Amino acid sequence: HTGVRGCLEAVKELSILPESSRGDSVCIPAGCRVSNCLTWTLPCRKCGKTLSGGVGLFCCNSLVQRGSFPPCRNAWCGDCYEESSEDPFPRLQGVELDAGDPEGEESDLLLETKDLMRYRSGRNGDHIMGIPFECDLCHFRNMTLRNPVVTDPKDTMTLITIRRASLDALWAREPGTVQGNLSRAVRDHREAAAVCSLERGELPYLPSPELKDRVGMTSAVYVLQ
Repeated sequence: HTGVRGCLEAVKELSILPESSRGDSVCIPAGCRVSNCLTWTLPCRKCGKTLSGGVGLFCCNSLVQRGSFPPCRNAWCGDCYEESSEDPFPRLQGVELDAGDPEGEESDLLLETKDLMRYRSGRNGDHIMGIPFECDLCHFRNMTLRNPVVTDPKDTMTLITIRRASLDALWAREPGTVQGNLSRAVRDHREAAAVCSLERGELPYLPSPELKDRVGMTSAVYVLQ
């Protein structure tokens, strides 16, 4: 879609710009500590499910004000953070067997269903895997120092491309690795907090108050296009 309606539908599908994102209070939800991502509690931007205990995909800036922008409050269930249906980039596809092949050899590209879902959505815990996970809105603000105009086709394509680049980066780690690291982080923190005073500095500080493209998203968008 290139018209205004198509832009609005595409941005709505990405679930990054609810009305509250433009005027949220800076107050932090009860029980949340900015310095500890395992205490964050936010609703999934797509399905509304309450996410807590580090289980989900949380923007590292979800609870901090950055410049004049209020906290984005963006978080998703892992599989709710999906590629856009308007994503124009090539997708991994399987190849059927050639019925005319007398040898009946299987193609190296014959893929299982689970393989076809790779790079299509995020996973719970992707945000603690080392690469700072910032939502599409925060990346856009880092790159342009403004909010996207939802009726602008160029802004819409930028958001779609940011989502694609983010998914590509997240899938540098296998699902089993992500799940294992999340489970271990939650267990280790729970056991340590049960016997020690760990109010500050117990986990890496994820938020970045700077409006700066610190991971090269501008270059990624350029390369993808």
